[in-house]
Amino acid sequence: MNLKQRLLKLLGRAVIVEITEQGGRQTMTIKVGLGDTRTDCERLQNYGAASWPTEDCDAVYAALAASRNSTVVVSAQDPNRPPLEVRGDSMIYTAAGNKAYCHIDGSISLIAAAGKPLKVSASKAEFDCPIHSTGDITSDGDIKAGGISLKLHKTSGVVPGSGQSGVPVP
Repeated sequence: MNLKQRLLKLLGRAVIVEITEQGGRQTMTIKVGLGDTRTDCERLQNYGAASWPTEDCDAVYAALAASRNSTVVVSAQDPNRPPLEVRGDSMIYTAAGNKAYCHIDGSISLIAAAGKPLKVSASKAEFDCPIHSTGDITSDGDIKAGGISLKLHKTSGVVPGSGQSGVPVP
């Protein structure tokens, strides 16, 4: 192979054939061209981000030090997954249909896959904003507003019969 051919093979496109992960290191088998398959190619991911692409995704590889034996995958994408709806948005998504959008207008959208719940697990959740729901709100525990318990509150001005009681008492 002459120098020009070797330089052309330093960077290129490939198709992911197989993915394995062991000890926090993700490696891939990629198909670079007709009859050219490379194995044990480490996939480099950005710090703080991790994913497991599906087979048949497109990939970009780099042959470090111009060596086929030092091939790393630097990017992977699935051309069959949804594109961004708005230019300037950023999105994280899964093959199942989950999406997390950071919109160019500053808003954020979290969308769970069809029929799946959005779960938040924390010792406490705080919202510094009004909350609106288009569906029912249920709770296994008590709900309090202004220190008044929905389950245990007493009311003032109770009138026997068909009269209405007064406001809740803290």
